[in-house]
Amino acid sequence: MPSFSQRQGLTPIRSILQHDSLDEETRVRLWNVIVTINADFSGVYRADLLDEIAASLWEFTFLKPADERRGSSQTFALAKDAILAKAWHRALDVIDDYVKYLRLTEANNAEAAPVLFNMVFERCLVSYRFIAGVLVPVGEGLEGDAIVTAIESTRAHAGARHHILRAIELLSDRNAPDYLNSIKESISAVEAVVTSLSGERTIARGLSALRASGRIDHAALESAWSKMYGWTSDAEGIRHAASSDTVGNQAIAKYMVVACSAFVTYLVEQDEVCDRS
Repeated sequence: MPSFSQRQGLTPIRSILQHDSLDEETRVRLWNVIVTINADFSGVYRADLLDEIAASLWEFTFLKPADERRGSSQTFALAKDAILAKAWHRALDVIDDYVKYLRLTEANNAEAAPVLFNMVFERCLVSYRFIAGVLVPVGEGLEGDAIVTAIESTRAHAGARHHILRAIELLSDRNAPDYLNSIKESISAVEAVVTSLSGERTIARGLSALRASGRIDHAALESAWSKMYGWTSDAEGIRHAASSDTVGNQAIAKYMVVACSAFVTYLVEQDEVCDRS
């Protein structure tokens, strides 16, 4: 939400999406999230959890010798410097790892951290979001919403949910993003939910059955997804990757995870509507 001065036209409203940069305001807000979360660790047991997070950051994020660490404050001084002053991607490395190690401790505030970081990303127009605990690139807010909604809607469909989460993981791997396999996982999420809801063994028959039962409400939609699956499955397609010309890139991988997530949610919601009628 714009500030008072922005609403009054006294200061400009941020309008440029931050994709390969982070401005000073964003960096300070991101660091303050860590300060807020860390302040919640009180008592001996909770302090031990914080030290566990700091040790992981020290050894695996900052690649420092374990025997040279002198406590949590030393580690978080490095984290602060990285977030406030280092390259934008290094700042996000630290934040991504912080959330990962926080979740591994299963601390009570582990789920709050991604939410608070996402609030900063949204307010400051940063084109990244935490989705299922993983920091991934997104465009406008609706893209991230589609993925989050699909993850929530597939709690009763473990196979589809696993494929979506795996697609996100492969897409967002900082060191070696695997776009081809991310695309495969995305379409596999559709395949899993179609066969689950229809009881059919193949996606073609499943789509036809869902159309016949009213769970897909337009023939063109059935045809479109049948063709989409065909594109990923033909002899030179994504799922087989038989051709040297078959390449994946971030744009198509991102498109697929968003589109497949949206379609999965649509199918689950349509199934619920049909069951109630």
